Amino acid sequence: MSANKLLKGKGVFIDTTEFSNARFDMSNPAFVKFAELCKAGKFRLFTTDITQKEIEDGIQIQMRLLHERLAETVKLAGGITTQETAALKKFGESFDVASQVVAMRKRVEDFFVDCQTVALAIPANATDYVVGNFVRRKPPFDKRSKKSEFPDAFVLHAIADTARRRSGSFYVISNDDDFKRMCSEYDYLEHMNSLSQLLNQEQVASAFTAKINRTIDKNLDLIRQELGKILKHTRVASPLPGVSVLESKIRITDILDTLIISCDGNNAAVDFACEVEVSAVLDIFREPEFSGVDSQTETQTTNITLEFDFDPRNPDHLKITSIWSPTALNLFVAN
Repeated sequence: MSANKLLKGKGVFIDTTEFSNARFDMSNPAFVKFAELCKAGKFRLFTTDITQKEIEDGIQIQMRLLHERLAETVKLAGGITTQETAALKKFGESFDVASQVVAMRKRVEDFFVDCQTVALAIPANATDYVVGNFVRRKPPFDKRSKKSEFPDAFVLHAIADTARRRSGSFYVISNDDDFKRMCSEYDYLEHMNSLSQLLNQEQVASAFTAKINRTIDKNLDLIRQELGKILKHTRVASPLPGVSVLESKIRITDILDTLIISCDGNNAAVDFACEVEVSAVLDIFREPEFSGVDSQTETQTTNITLEFDFDPRNPDHLKITSIWSPTALNLFVAN
């Protein structure tokens, strides 16, 4: 990334995938820090009606899945009678999907308000432009021509049109490869995989950055152990039909990157991009061709955010105060 783009651009678009990765929880450290920077005038958030509708649908799906898993957990507890299982059963019975959806949507709406978000209209020429790209098989239609790619194409055209008219670079936050390829078509669109990556760039000029990195280096073994403990309790699931996970194990093989999200006084939030090996024993049922048990292993990348206290004068001191991690990792390799 060129430094002049970082200094020139303030416009930011956050794709639905980033909200989904944060489980639509706006207390996620990256979203909290980003809202603070928007209030301070360092960034300006832009969105579209399409994106907001996708977020609303995502919240609905997540709450429904949560309700289903909660019911499964209560059922598995069965006849176990403890204070904890009684409380879990009571919570499961009182869990109302509709009210939870409303509450979560309200928190997302508050985030957009706090960021003074600008809602972009889809340009009048968008249909001709997007259909033209579809015919010419340009991103996002260069790898597959599915109807599901059209919303992304319309959204990015709206962003590109605004960036062009404003003569300023836009940062497009998405871990969707379609967005990355589409951004490569424009000089004034800068793709980033995560909000943490953008916030890390904003923190580069901070005097505390070098001190935080020294603290991380001195405590890397401890951090690696903590990340391993977190992943030990992370669920492995398979989204493939007819496949369920019987046993699983997650092992960190490398820490690929450390992204400083924020630094407030002696407290820092750092996102660790971890390469992990996911192993699982799978129960596979493919009627009528196949039914049986198989084992699969897959290497993937996952992000865990640690907030910790540190002493700028003593790099040995590090005390973890909070953790943000995925609740589950998906295994896709079964055929």
